[in-house]
Amino acid sequence: MATSSITRNFYISVREAESFANAIEESFRDRKPTMSVSVNKIRGQEEL
Repeated sequence: MATSSITRNFYISVREAESFANAIEESFRDRKPTMSVSVNKIRGQEEL
């Protein structure tokens, strides 16, 4: 069953936890600035 893997215990070492935390922090530093996007909505076949 797919949910059985969610309920199992797993253990990570301190080194693995630190690596994971560092990767998350790094991803926040490398974030791209948000961009605005304009969208024209097509309403019906006539507008195509």
